[in-house]
Amino acid sequence: MALTLADVSRIAHLARLELSSADAAPMLEQLNGFFGIVEQMRAVGLKVVEMPLPPACARGTFVAPTLVDLGDIRGLAHLTREVFGPVLHVLRWKRDELPKLITAINATGYGLTHGIHTRIDETVAAIL
Repeated sequence: MALTLADVSRIAHLARLELSSADAAPMLEQLNGFFGIVEQMRAVGLKVVEMPLPPACARGTFVAPTLVDLGDIRGLAHLTREVFGPVLHVLRWKRDELPKLITAINATGYGLTHGIHTRIDETVAAIL
Protein backbone atom coordinates (compact mmCIF):
# COMPACT_ATOMS: atom_id res chain seq x y z
CA MET A 1 0.00 0.00 0.00
CA ALA A 2 1.33 3.44 -0.89
CA LEU A 3 -0.16 6.80 -0.04
CA THR A 4 -0.44 9.90 -2.19
CA LEU A 5 -0.17 13.59 -1.35
CA ALA A 6 -3.99 13.69 -1.44
CA ASP A 7 -4.03 11.03 1.30
CA VAL A 8 -1.62 13.08 3.40
CA SER A 9 -3.81 16.18 2.97
CA ARG A 10 -6.87 14.17 4.03
CA ILE A 11 -5.05 12.81 7.09
CA ALA A 12 -3.95 16.31 8.07
CA HIS A 13 -7.50 17.61 7.63
CA LEU A 14 -8.94 14.80 9.77
CA ALA A 15 -6.33 15.43 12.45
CA ARG A 16 -7.03 19.17 12.22
CA LEU A 17 -3.42 19.88 11.34
CA GLU A 18 -2.30 22.88 9.35
CA LEU A 19 -0.01 21.19 6.85
CA SER A 20 1.77 23.23 4.21
CA SER A 21 2.54 21.68 0.85
CA ALA A 22 6.24 21.87 1.79
CA ASP A 23 5.55 19.69 4.84
CA ALA A 24 3.30 17.23 3.01
CA ALA A 25 6.07 15.60 0.94
CA PRO A 26 8.27 14.65 3.93
CA MET A 27 5.20 13.34 5.75
CA LEU A 28 4.27 11.27 2.70
CA GLU A 29 7.79 9.82 2.59
CA GLN A 30 7.61 8.90 6.29
CA LEU A 31 4.18 7.26 6.01
CA ASN A 32 5.11 5.31 2.91
CA GLY A 33 8.29 4.31 4.74
CA PHE A 34 6.20 2.31 7.20
CA PHE A 35 4.55 0.36 4.40
CA GLY A 36 7.79 -0.01 2.46
CA ILE A 37 9.76 -1.43 5.38
CA VAL A 38 7.04 -3.95 6.14
CA GLU A 39 6.92 -5.07 2.50
CA GLN A 40 10.72 -5.21 2.34
CA MET A 41 10.81 -7.48 5.39
CA ARG A 42 8.20 -9.78 3.84
CA ALA A 43 10.13 -9.87 0.55
CA VAL A 44 13.28 -11.21 2.24
CA GLY A 45 11.25 -13.93 3.95
CA LEU A 46 11.02 -12.58 7.48
CA LYS A 47 7.89 -13.34 9.47
CA VAL A 48 5.64 -10.28 9.61
CA VAL A 49 2.49 -10.19 11.72
CA GLU A 50 0.07 -7.29 11.31
CA MET A 51 -2.82 -6.89 13.69
CA PRO A 52 -6.16 -6.66 11.90
CA LEU A 53 -7.69 -3.21 12.00
CA PRO A 54 -11.25 -2.87 13.26
CA PRO A 55 -14.03 -2.12 10.75
CA ALA A 56 -14.13 1.50 11.95
CA CYS A 57 -10.71 1.97 10.32
CA ALA A 58 -11.85 0.79 6.88
CA ARG A 59 -12.38 4.32 5.56
CA GLY A 60 -9.14 5.75 6.94
CA THR A 61 -5.45 5.46 6.29
CA PHE A 62 -3.97 3.58 9.21
CA VAL A 63 -0.81 1.63 9.85
CA ALA A 64 -1.72 -1.55 11.69
CA PRO A 65 0.42 -2.52 14.68
CA THR A 66 3.05 -4.76 13.10
CA LEU A 67 5.63 -7.19 14.46
CA VAL A 68 8.67 -8.15 12.38
CA ASP A 69 10.62 -11.21 13.52
CA LEU A 70 14.27 -10.59 12.59
CA GLY A 71 15.26 -14.01 13.91
CA ASP A 72 18.81 -13.88 15.18
CA ILE A 73 21.66 -11.37 14.93
CA ARG A 74 21.89 -11.92 11.15
CA GLY A 75 18.45 -10.32 10.82
CA LEU A 76 19.96 -6.92 11.59
CA ALA A 77 21.34 -6.89 8.06
CA HIS A 78 17.78 -6.40 6.78
CA LEU A 79 17.36 -3.08 8.59
CA THR A 80 18.07 -0.21 6.22
CA ARG A 81 16.64 2.64 8.28
CA GLU A 82 15.03 3.35 11.62
CA VAL A 83 11.25 3.09 11.68
CA PHE A 84 9.00 4.84 14.16
CA GLY A 85 5.37 4.06 14.61
CA PRO A 86 3.58 0.86 15.27
CA VAL A 87 6.32 -1.37 13.79
CA LEU A 88 8.18 -3.54 16.32
CA HIS A 89 11.27 -5.54 15.35
CA VAL A 90 12.00 -8.60 17.51
CA LEU A 91 15.41 -10.26 17.66
CA ARG A 92 16.60 -13.22 19.74
CA TRP A 93 20.18 -14.02 20.63
CA LYS A 94 22.27 -16.62 22.41
CA ARG A 95 23.76 -15.56 25.72
CA ASP A 96 27.35 -15.76 24.48
CA GLU A 97 26.49 -13.54 21.47
CA LEU A 98 25.36 -10.55 23.57
CA PRO A 99 28.58 -8.48 23.21
CA LYS A 100 28.58 -9.10 19.43
CA LEU A 101 24.87 -8.19 19.27
CA ILE A 102 25.36 -4.92 21.15
CA THR A 103 28.22 -3.99 18.82
CA ALA A 104 26.11 -4.85 15.75
CA ILE A 105 23.13 -2.81 16.99
CA ASN A 106 25.32 0.18 17.83
CA ALA A 107 26.90 -0.02 14.36
CA THR A 108 23.48 0.45 12.71
CA GLY A 109 23.11 3.93 14.16
CA TYR A 110 19.54 2.98 15.07
CA GLY A 111 18.02 2.10 18.40
CA LEU A 112 16.60 5.31 19.79
CA THR A 113 14.22 3.09 21.72
CA HIS A 114 14.60 -0.53 22.67
CA GLY A 115 13.16 -3.06 25.06
CA ILE A 116 14.78 -5.91 26.93
CA HIS A 117 12.86 -8.99 27.98
CA THR A 118 14.92 -10.93 30.52
CA ARG A 119 14.84 -12.00 34.13
CA ILE A 120 18.62 -11.92 34.40
CA ASP A 121 19.93 -8.75 36.05
CA GLU A 122 23.43 -9.24 34.60
CA THR A 123 21.98 -9.20 31.08
CA VAL A 124 20.20 -5.91 31.75
CA ALA A 125 23.39 -4.43 33.22
CA ALA A 126 25.45 -5.56 30.21
CA ILE A 127 23.00 -3.93 27.79
CA LEU A 128 22.51 -0.70 29.64
